[in-house]
Amino acid sequence: MNVARQIDLEVVAEVRDARELERALEAGCTMIGVNNRNLETLEIEPLTAETIIPQIPADCIAIAESGYSNADSISSAAAAGADAVLVGSFLSGADDPAAAVRELTGVKKAPRER
Repeated sequence: MNVARQIDLEVVAEVRDARELERALEAGCTMIGVNNRNLETLEIEPLTAETIIPQIPADCIAIAESGYSNADSISSAAAAGADAVLVGSFLSGADDPAAAVRELTGVKKAPRER
């Protein structure tokens, strides 16, 4: 992270649980992605981000990652306080990517506590 900052890059720390979040915050991370995908099994666990994101301080950027494929799922991430949502396979697999983007936009974000 220090090397990245020395060359003017920002780091997104990816976490999956409270222990990893604590380590990322202690390291000074200000952008934190919470991945719903268990990288060992590749299964999506949709409540991971909703559980961890409210624990991320409001002065950090919180990114919900993996498993978002409709406005309802993005609304759940936004209600948990996500500042951004990583959407990949839903858009890349869409017959009409522009329509897919329109479907996923316009969700209002809920604030997180400091």
